[in-house]
Amino acid sequence: MKSLYLKLIYLIFVIVNLITYQKLSYLDVIITLLLLIIILYRDKFSKYNKAALVGQVIIIIFASILNPVYSPLLALGLYEVFFNRLEIFALPILAVTLTLELEFLVWSVFLLLISWYFGKTSRALYDSKVSLKEAYDKERKLRYSLEKAKQNLLESNNQTVYLAGLKERNRIAVRLHDELGHCIAGQLFQLQAIKKVFKREEDKAEKMLEDCIEKMRSSLELLRTTVHDLKPKEDINIGFVDNLINNFNFCKIRYNKQGDFNQISSSHLGIIYFNIKEALTNVVKHSNATEVEISINSNQKFTRVFVKDNGRGCQGNIKENLGLSSIKERVKYAGGTISISSEKGFLMVFLLPQNSKEGDVLFESVNS
Repeated sequence: MKSLYLKLIYLIFVIVNLITYQKLSYLDVIITLLLLIIILYRDKFSKYNKAALVGQVIIIIFASILNPVYSPLLALGLYEVFFNRLEIFALPILAVTLTLELEFLVWSVFLLLISWYFGKTSRALYDSKVSLKEAYDKERKLRYSLEKAKQNLLESNNQTVYLAGLKERNRIAVRLHDELGHCIAGQLFQLQAIKKVFKREEDKAEKMLEDCIEKMRSSLELLRTTVHDLKPKEDINIGFVDNLINNFNFCKIRYNKQGDFNQISSSHLGIIYFNIKEALTNVVKHSNATEVEISINSNQKFTRVFVKDNGRGCQGNIKENLGLSSIKERVKYAGGTISISSEKGFLMVFLLPQNSKEGDVLFESVNS
């Protein structure tokens, strides 16, 4: 809109000059009306801006050749061609300007220089504005995609937690059925057999009864163990990890911890505990290591756990067993990252963010 006002002011200035220096002819009226129509048309229908601009420049050049009073409009045309990147039309504008009388030439050259400067500057500002708008639109789309990805990840995590709970319940159900159920069924049959032989063979019945009592004791212990597995360990602290490491007697452990461990959540301490326990189990079963290095570092942003042994390791890819899968899944669901290597002994490094947010990602190299 501001550009439109500027063009109209230019046109009014030329009309005033026409009226001042000479009478307004029919041709002047037609040229003025054509310019006014094109200016208004270009302002309203920007889709055809360049085609209309070419027509506007041609009319200005033609008018300036017929009457030098129109020469100030050459500066307006030069501004337009540089702003719209139609620099080829600057040549005829300059050619017409050089044919003007000295009275109009000085002012026309001065106006052309100003128009050239403002045309280039305005175009650069416009391009910068367009680039910023495109960058903003792109950033907004990426932010929307990120929010959607975070929502999908949250839903996926919730589904995973649900499936993990369902899997655990199924495991316990199978354990109760296969072990406790069969054991109790066997004891029931044995009690029925004792009832039948009790009066005829008391010694045999008494021996069978003692055996049944022992099996009942084993069943009760199995039931207690299963119930204990179901009980959540909400009060876990760094002392659990310390006890785990201090009670490990298979080989020497160099253990180091730094930071405030009170700020670590119970769930993250549980992940640290079970992952270190799994790593130590790997030492006993597979690595034949003589020394293990464990370090736990906690700060306000994340907790870093480093576990490395000097065992035999393995060349190539690590075999993905149930233990390693569980380690990775625990860290992943907590919003952390993990790296595992087994080229020169077993090496595990994982990071857990202090303030877990869905979609948060941390990166850690095994060599860092």
